[in-house]
Amino acid sequence: MFYLKSIVEFYQEHKELIDKLILDGSRLIPAILGLITTPVGLFWWLKWRHRQRKIPPDIFPFDSIPSQCRDLKKRILGGEDNDPLADRNIKYQQRVESHNTKRELQRLLEEHRWVLIVGGTGIGKTREAVEVAEYFNQQGWTVLYLKPNQWLDIPARMPEEAGTDRKLLFLIDDLNQKMHRSRQEISPEAEKSPVEKFTVPLQERLLDTLERYESFCGQQEVRVIATARNEKQSYFPGEPSPWEQLQWEKYPKLWHKFHRYELPAPSNNAIVEMLAATVTSANIQSKPEDYPELARCNDATFSNVVENLRRFSVNKDLPLTPNNYEDSLKGSWEKRYQDAVKRYPASKYVYDAMDLLQQFEIVLQRFTVEPTAQIIAGGNYWQWLKNYWQIRKATKFLTDPANFLIDEEGNLKPRDGQIEAKGYQVNGGEFVLPLLGLMLKLADKHGEQILGSLLAFGNNLYNLGLLEKAIASWDKV
Repeated sequence: MFYLKSIVEFYQEHKELIDKLILDGSRLIPAILGLITTPVGLFWWLKWRHRQRKIPPDIFPFDSIPSQCRDLKKRILGGEDNDPLADRNIKYQQRVESHNTKRELQRLLEEHRWVLIVGGTGIGKTREAVEVAEYFNQQGWTVLYLKPNQWLDIPARMPEEAGTDRKLLFLIDDLNQKMHRSRQEISPEAEKSPVEKFTVPLQERLLDTLERYESFCGQQEVRVIATARNEKQSYFPGEPSPWEQLQWEKYPKLWHKFHRYELPAPSNNAIVEMLAATVTSANIQSKPEDYPELARCNDATFSNVVENLRRFSVNKDLPLTPNNYEDSLKGSWEKRYQDAVKRYPASKYVYDAMDLLQQFEIVLQRFTVEPTAQIIAGGNYWQWLKNYWQIRKATKFLTDPANFLIDEEGNLKPRDGQIEAKGYQVNGGEFVLPLLGLMLKLADKHGEQILGSLLAFGNNLYNLGLLEKAIASWDKV
């Protein structure tokens, strides 16, 4: 049985260690892990750290890509060199006839300095932004790409990691997700001083950070290109739509800085050209005379074409025809989910595990997803053992390129709408306690790899009002 001790008692027992952590927590990661890997220590730590934890001095939220870099696309888009269907390896297409989108974006960035590309999911916003960034990079600009899941804060001085103080191009992708998540991110500044806010929306931090760089370098030395989805329909009832996540009316100072560019959907001719340039290199059976019909039944996105091609690149014996082409990205994700569950029913638990972990901002790795799927599956010992092997088979199946849910290195990278295709959201509150127990076990085994996720999980419990409930439940164990 576990009995929660009072904060005073816990502090008295660990006074020397805690005082050292207050002075310099960043150098005592092993000690922190030892402290938090018990329920008592974790809950005390979660309460104490809100005002005491210091931000490590070496955190830089951008990937700094020096000018004239040869692998800029690889660093941002990833993908294997020998994969013809990796995003960066697919030949760039002019999306509208007699209209050079790339050149227009280059001109707008020169004129307005801050450009926001908006458009629907899958039409190629990220690729257009990367193409523009690559052009400027070859002209001598350093590209600072905001990495996923990084805290963006206002620099006190010009960071050395930026590599230069001249010609900086900031690339910020998918602002919707980043801004929506920032509602619950705890500011490291709040842990330095009790007068600071606990949460600072990304909209505020982004404006202040970029303007600070402009003050360091001069406005003419800074450019910003960003992307955001503009759908006004939400994935789940009660959740804000991608458009609402940006909060245009609430943060006019930020949005007025950007020149907004509505990206046109690719024309049918662009889809035909893409098919002609990719089908052969991907070793897919298809007839060129079918391309116009495939383009007509496509959902006006590049992503849907790519996902169809990935499906047929795996099924080499199946020809790509208008009769078996999935006409929408949404339909493609739904069909893949249904096919996965039909072939391996435990795939349902894998999808649900990813859904649950994303809600609490826990890192998506096989070592977190598979045991979380076990938790969701439930059952007695024999059922647990059966589910264990079924979940592992399902995870292996979802590693196939045709599914593109897990890559060969074991990282989980769901695309927009892929997890949502299952049609419902897991109730995170139902799994707080078992997920807490899992995180404590993983902290022992994976150390620093899981520390950030453990603290993010604690922050989420606190912000969602579930921390006290978890404490009370542990007290009854």
